[in-house]
Amino acid sequence: MSAWPLVHEAVLDPTIEPFVKVHGEPAYSYYGKMPEMNGLMRKAMSGVSVPFMTSVLDSYNRFKGVKQLVDVGGSAGDCLRMILQKHRFIYEGINFDVPEVVGEAPSILGVTHIGGDTFKSIPAADAIFMKWVLTTWTDDEYKLIMENCYKALPAGGKLIACKPVLLDDSNESQRTRALLEGDIFVMTIYRAKGKHRTEQEFKQLGFSAGFLHLRLYRVLDY
Repeated sequence: MSAWPLVHEAVLDPTIEPFVKVHGEPAYSYYGKMPEMNGLMRKAMSGVSVPFMTSVLDSYNRFKGVKQLVDVGGSAGDCLRMILQKHRFIYEGINFDVPEVVGEAPSILGVTHIGGDTFKSIPAADAIFMKWVLTTWTDDEYKLIMENCYKALPAGGKLIACKPVLLDDSNESQRTRALLEGDIFVMTIYRAKGKHRTEQEFKQLGFSAGFLHLRLYRVLDY
């Protein structure tokens, strides 16, 4: 809560990180040093991931042909567990996250936990899955992650990225308000330069990393 009074500073100057200014380091490393807080954060992520993935798996059915699936930033592995339970033809799931996170992840049938750095390399697989990972990064960082995804995929492989998508023109709808509130949360807790993006911005960044095709699927509940 102590970072929230500094939101206005990040709006005026995006080089200011409210959480870092208060705690002296980024949120991920701060939580990583506090086992109790880190555990609470994982439970919170699981609490929002499970209902979200339920909606995704009810409305998205493009995993056909995938044998190996990497979840980049998969935390405790909840998303992979749910995907593998529904799509039994995926014989291997790789939960890829920073070492301190996967080191605490529970054992899941069919899932291998691998620690690493997305800015250096990503494990190879038929498909890559990401949920809410790219919002916290600048455009240059986003592009680098996308380039590493492209390198990790075979010809015909796919990247499945679950992201909030901003409308080109703002409006007063509840959905737009929720997206903009999410932007403020990211700016305050994670990265002042992080942001939600429009469909066109996603396309441009994807094309610049080597991806030639982008198809948008809407999860209406979210």
